[in-house]
Amino acid sequence: MMLRRKIANMFYGIGHAFESAKVSLSRGNPNTLNPTDASAELPSYTRSELVRKARYLEKNSGHIRGILRDLKVYGIGKGIYPNAKSDNHAWNKQAEDFFFKWSRHCDITNRFSWRECQSMILRSLIVDGEIFVIKTFDSFGVPKIQLIESHRLMSPSACDSERIVDGMEFDKFGRVKNYYFVVGDNSQTIKVPANAVLHIFAPEQLGRLKGAKLAEDVLLDILSAITKANFGEAILTRNATDFDTDDIIDLETKIDEFEWPDSPRGMLLKSSYMANVKKDIKTSGGLANFGFSALGELPNLLGFSFSKFNRLPHNNEKLQGFVVYPSAIMVALAPIQPTANVMKQLSTYTTYTDPQTGLTLEYRAWGDADTDASKEIIECNYGFGVGESKALKRIVSE
Repeated sequence: MMLRRKIANMFYGIGHAFESAKVSLSRGNPNTLNPTDASAELPSYTRSELVRKARYLEKNSGHIRGILRDLKVYGIGKGIYPNAKSDNHAWNKQAEDFFFKWSRHCDITNRFSWRECQSMILRSLIVDGEIFVIKTFDSFGVPKIQLIESHRLMSPSACDSERIVDGMEFDKFGRVKNYYFVVGDNSQTIKVPANAVLHIFAPEQLGRLKGAKLAEDVLLDILSAITKANFGEAILTRNATDFDTDDIIDLETKIDEFEWPDSPRGMLLKSSYMANVKKDIKTSGGLANFGFSALGELPNLLGFSFSKFNRLPHNNEKLQGFVVYPSAIMVALAPIQPTANVMKQLSTYTTYTDPQTGLTLEYRAWGDADTDASKEIIECNYGFGVGESKALKRIVSE
């Protein structure tokens, strides 16, 4: 398998087709991290903070309120209403009359009309980035909708399932199975089946949500190849409490003996191993010398770039980490675009590629007229195989 990768020019201002990418004295250079997928940029706390600050601006900025008001006027107007077009004109009128009466108080609280609900949905989509609509019934069996704001999406406090991510429970195929919302004073969490929830969000936020779990499952599948049979004996056998900077120095020496190129070399560890290295550096007074970031992330040490992944599979061999050169595992990604006939049935088809990993996810959405249900699928078509067996060395526990 041959993989090709295009390398960007490393010199600022040279070879850039876009003027905005160049750095000069007259153009600022924002101090931001390199591009990554949105799930890494937007954990639960960050999402909550962005919503809080956006709502503050909405309440305290006349400009923001004016923009939202104009968007509501021109985006919603009188609202979206169904127009019955069957061959039975009497039924058409009866259906439209029924919907009009229902729309006067369509939410579960009987406080808001259909048009007002549409306005609130638009406002939440702009300010919060998403909103949830629960399909429910009142005590008389009349269909109603219930609007749930994004801050109420939250994983249960006693959650021990690896498939619940940021308040959403996924099945083994990466489809949302249940949603978890906090109610009242946030002391109680309710579980709502996905088929009773409309999750309204911008499709470009796909990487944050909802492909996050699928991407992790793909990574776990690829990491399952890291075994003794594929990469030989472990280079180091050590428990987390005994792992320190001396071990990293020894690993560098052993890798040099394997004649690896000096760069790029990577080291992935479970969090307990990473934590002990940080403690060792702190005890030695080397925080400033080693260039610790404000977030406590490890800098490059002895030529290794560090990553932490606590869900690294043991693979029945007590795997706790590894040192790696990129040629160890070959990965190919091949999005499969729907056929023309299938594309006609989809309301949305888009792909998202993470700029750092190259992982491409596909998103499809369509409606089922028979069941009046909206359906969504996130998928990833990929393959992998062992490359150079000497380009990866395992770290295992005793």
